[in-house]
Amino acid sequence: MEISIFPIGETKHIIFCVIACIFFLLQFFRTKHWNQLILAAAIPLTLLVYIDTENKTLFHAVGIVEAVLLFAALIVSIVQGHKEAVKEKAEKAAKEAAKKAAQETEVQA
Repeated sequence: MEISIFPIGETKHIIFCVIACIFFLLQFFRTKHWNQLILAAAIPLTLLVYIDTENKTLFHAVGIVEAVLLFAALIVSIVQGHKEAVKEKAEKAAKEAAKKAAQETEVQA
């Protein structure tokens, strides 16, 4: 009989972690969002509970580390999203200023 700590079995959990890790790594390389990299590391860390399934300290430590990593991913996502919004706004303002300057030079000519 398979010992199950999670709602899914150990084999399915390993498969899920591998697929999720690959997905988040690909997303990180595609989007360069650091929260994707944090999640790519956090998900496989859940496999640490299988080292000693009877050790409650390890189980709780993994839970605390997972909570910290998920919170870090959330904060990084918010900060990076804000920085991207500011950068996009500045680029839009620069385009509008360039367009306005081009129109003014056409009028003067």
